[in-house]
Amino acid sequence: MRLNSLSALLVSMYAISNYAWAEADPVYEVIEVRGHVYKQDKVTEQAVTSPNYAIPTSDLADLLTSLPGANVNANGPISKIAQYRGLYGDRIATQVDGLTLAGAGPNSMDAPMSYASVLMTESIEMIRGIAPVSSGVDTLGGSLKVNTVNPDVGDQWAHVLGQFTDNGEQSQLGAITNLSWGEQAVLLHYEQAKGNDAVEDGAGRKIVPGEYDKQQFGAKYLIELTPEHKIMLSYGAVNTGNSASPALPMDIDFIDTDRYKVSGNSEFGWGEMNWHIGWQNARHGMSNSLLRPVKSPMMARYNRADSTGVDASVAFELEQWEFGLDFQQSVHDSLITNPNNPMMKVDNFKEVESQTLSAFAQWSETYGDHSWQLGTRVKQYHNDAGKVSHSMAMMNPNIKALMDKFNQADRSQSQTGVDLVAQWLYAQNDEINWRASLARKQSSPSYQQRYLWIPMQATGGLADGHTYIGNVDLKLETAYQLEFGVDLSSGPLNLAPRVFWQKIDNYVQGVTATDPKVKMVAKMMGDSQPLMFANTDAKLYGFDVEAQYRFNDNWQLAMISSYTRGKRTDIKDNLYRLAPLSGSVSLNYQHQNWRSQLIWRGAAKQDKVSNIQNEKATAGYGIMNVLAAYETDQWLIKAGVTNVFDKEYQNHLAGYNRVMGSDIAVGERLPGYGRQVWASLLYSF
Repeated sequence: MRLNSLSALLVSMYAISNYAWAEADPVYEVIEVRGHVYKQDKVTEQAVTSPNYAIPTSDLADLLTSLPGANVNANGPISKIAQYRGLYGDRIATQVDGLTLAGAGPNSMDAPMSYASVLMTESIEMIRGIAPVSSGVDTLGGSLKVNTVNPDVGDQWAHVLGQFTDNGEQSQLGAITNLSWGEQAVLLHYEQAKGNDAVEDGAGRKIVPGEYDKQQFGAKYLIELTPEHKIMLSYGAVNTGNSASPALPMDIDFIDTDRYKVSGNSEFGWGEMNWHIGWQNARHGMSNSLLRPVKSPMMARYNRADSTGVDASVAFELEQWEFGLDFQQSVHDSLITNPNNPMMKVDNFKEVESQTLSAFAQWSETYGDHSWQLGTRVKQYHNDAGKVSHSMAMMNPNIKALMDKFNQADRSQSQTGVDLVAQWLYAQNDEINWRASLARKQSSPSYQQRYLWIPMQATGGLADGHTYIGNVDLKLETAYQLEFGVDLSSGPLNLAPRVFWQKIDNYVQGVTATDPKVKMVAKMMGDSQPLMFANTDAKLYGFDVEAQYRFNDNWQLAMISSYTRGKRTDIKDNLYRLAPLSGSVSLNYQHQNWRSQLIWRGAAKQDKVSNIQNEKATAGYGIMNVLAAYETDQWLIKAGVTNVFDKEYQNHLAGYNRVMGSDIAVGERLPGYGRQVWASLLYSF
């Protein structure tokens, strides 16, 4: 296989948004970000309009900022959490290569998208708006899928990638090849991403630590038993070395993860069946003294976390109907020690188990100009945890009391959730489509929110600087969602605005802890305002819009804008870590083998911040990026500059610096990167 058209080539690595309805069901939108090895002869006009693919990335999550409504909570160069319309983390159903598997880290240093390879990614799919029940199990915050390249039967090809960015001495190297014989094929891949130095902001200050080191490799084997029946075996490994996460209390020592998957696709006279079984084993070490200074050797901490996960599903498509069963299970352990004091041991999480069994049914039909979709998913959640221990329990009565309370509690919890979704599309004419969606969604709290028994900052990547304690008796979150939108296509103009609203009962977030024992233990750790995870009430509303205008065959203007407002409704406060009004405008030029792009990205000030989490406001900003690219049948050469004018700014979704001795003060929001000059080369044969 060789790289195809110029459009397909440049729809690579740095996000081209291709807006299209799913073939099987036109009621909901699937937005796609195409990857390097995009195997299609041509792309649509919308696929040449990206406002964001001129940004070099150490993590695929960065590409989400090219999608309306999507964003990223960045805690480190490879520790980035997806956000969609104000919801993030476990509230977004995220699949990588068809698997929903929990990472090892209790602070999401290995968030789901960190398991995706830049070179191996064929596309990133996000359901725009309310996700249908068929798209995932817990879709309260939407559905996100990273589709990887699969083996090609009857084809031989290979790609080699190299990239370098000056600011931080960041590099990427990778290779992927497909070998085929008869009705079988094997795909092999390897990729390495490194940052060797501290990145500088627009004022020349070094963001320390800034290094990262990650390798990914694997293989896929495909056999076509018959033209209607296929089976694939997959293995993928991620090995991360010393890597910084300055917004968190620890940095990464290592993350070693193995993923296995067996999947199949069968076509019958009555329809289609897809199934898979996946398993993961993840080992994770993190330290507060590896890449940053610590005040005293007795304050050094090391956290060893391990997890295993199972993900299995079977789905059937029968004309207007889809049915499916899903099973997910994960087990987590996390032990905190002091490398300078072998007596110090804390069970942060011990034998924590999360299990979900669910079934869905979805019906779709078109009557004239109206298309409908109705779906329901029933979910049975089961959560449990083992007994914990603390080496200081005998010396500290407050710690012992919290430990005994947790160990004596009924930690086994079983809950039932129900999702209901209705979606409608009206094709008024060839230029105007109207859309409306209504849903009731439920999701289970994370294992950190439920089983964090002693005040700690192992909060799934919140990175607000507070210590938290969990709550075994948390209820399911229940959201009531509404969305309305229109698609306008008239000559050279395409416009797709959306407005949305949702009310979330039993929204889980931190509230002021009232237990004096919790306060005393937290004070020992330097936090006089500990929080406890609790069920509250919230609402989110806003809009996002995507637009393109084509001047002629060579020039095009594109725009994306998003805004989400999030409030607590049980008290007067704002939700934490929500992006302000933000967006981008790009001017795109293409002629024969050449392409260039000028991109402005900006955000308004954000002063609607969480008081209970002491969130700081941020000022608005705007930065400029440029890109040039040239393509032949075998080569793709790209070069660009991000933050051309070396502007000093702060992204509101960046965390707060936790590292002493840095140019950035402790507690100051981490700044955006200064000017970055980069170049990449992709060779295909």
